[in-house]
Amino acid sequence: MLFRSIEDRYILVNAAAYQLEAVEAFEVRLRHRVIVGKPDRQTPVVKANVRALNFFPYWHVPDSVANLDLIPRLRKEPEYLEKEHIRVFTPAGQELDPRNVDWRTADASRVKFKQDPGPWNALGLVRIDMPNHEIVYMHDTPMKPLFGQRVRPFSAGCVRVQEVFKLVECIARYEVGWEQPGRAQQIVDGGQPMDRSEE
Repeated sequence: MLFRSIEDRYILVNAAAYQLEAVEAFEVRLRHRVIVGKPDRQTPVVKANVRALNFFPYWHVPDSVANLDLIPRLRKEPEYLEKEHIRVFTPAGQELDPRNVDWRTADASRVKFKQDPGPWNALGLVRIDMPNHEIVYMHDTPMKPLFGQRVRPFSAGCVRVQEVFKLVECIARYEVGWEQPGRAQQIVDGGQPMDRSEE
């Protein structure tokens, strides 16, 4: 997973070592623990450019996650949606009352899920957008205790980054308004959704 030119600045995720390095001028500037894909949903190998920093992101639940994880859970625990601030929609985007959905027969071709922004969100408080054909990205997580585990294959393929705000500030450090440390925390403290384009 890369940003800018390979000779100058880049991010390298070593999924096997559960580690991320941010490199600039051939020097490792940051090293982070990461959580990567489960054995049956491994983090893919991709090369991509970071295009934006998305604060307070919505999580559009991928169909694979909906079918394998979310819908089976809802059959046993229908109140999970409300607890996790997840809303249900038709494929055309019309919101549905989840109490009117038969979860025994539902599948991701007929219902879509979107989790509202907030500390409960599966993406945490920031997503690092890096368009790629595998549709994976780096992001925060509300499940921070998992970083304490020695082996960390817990995601559905994306990369969860420990102390992600430090990485965000490294990425944006040459952008106007990001010269001083602490800008990411200021945005979060302000509570307003924000997309910071890196193009």
